[in-house]
Amino acid sequence: MTLRDDLDKLDIKTNPNINESNIILFTTRLSPSLTEFLQDDFNFELSLRLVGNLKDQLRIRSIKDENLRFKQLISSLFTNIVLNYLQGTELFSKVKFTYNEYGKPQLIEQGFQFNSSSSNDIVSIVVEYSHKQSPIGIDLSHSVQPAISSRECVDQFSEIFDFREVSYLKAINDEEKRYFTFNHFWTLKESFAKLLGSGLNVNLADFFFKINKEFKEEEYSFTQV
Repeated sequence: MTLRDDLDKLDIKTNPNINESNIILFTTRLSPSLTEFLQDDFNFELSLRLVGNLKDQLRIRSIKDENLRFKQLISSLFTNIVLNYLQGTELFSKVKFTYNEYGKPQLIEQGFQFNSSSSNDIVSIVVEYSHKQSPIGIDLSHSVQPAISSRECVDQFSEIFDFREVSYLKAINDEEKRYFTFNHFWTLKESFAKLLGSGLNVNLADFFFKINKEFKEEEYSFTQV
């Protein structure tokens, strides 16, 4: 059984009704067993060759941090597999991109838009099908980020928020809920910037999100298939 056979079992609608917006989210992770597999130099080199492009291979090999090196390898392979599968081409063939003025990659004459993100050991790609070819953006964030203080997060990063978002966050008395909402706001803003295709070239404080009810962590769920 091939990898394509395994993907076919998921019954992914690669030709959905383009008169409607259809969004598909793909995720994978750098698991402990996969890390152990890649720590073998032979396995790493064989996997790296699947990337195909020599320039990308050299870029990945040059990453000094082992975890980041493995993560970039998995991200590159995952991107190729997902996009090639949706295009009906060989899974490990090189994907041809065009780039906007800010460097956001786009597929050439395909019926969908995509965007990708990663956080810790998770890598994701989101795809949007519609006749309008609507842009899409995604950003991942784990609920706990060691580099960001749960107590000082709002003051520490106030410059990326609109004053209305800062006021909303400071009004939350519970530190855990405030930290969760802080992360949620940040990922929304990063996702919107990626949807625009502007990346870090836009000031995140120049726009804001207004929510009608509080974010509740217990309402979120994830099902792996």
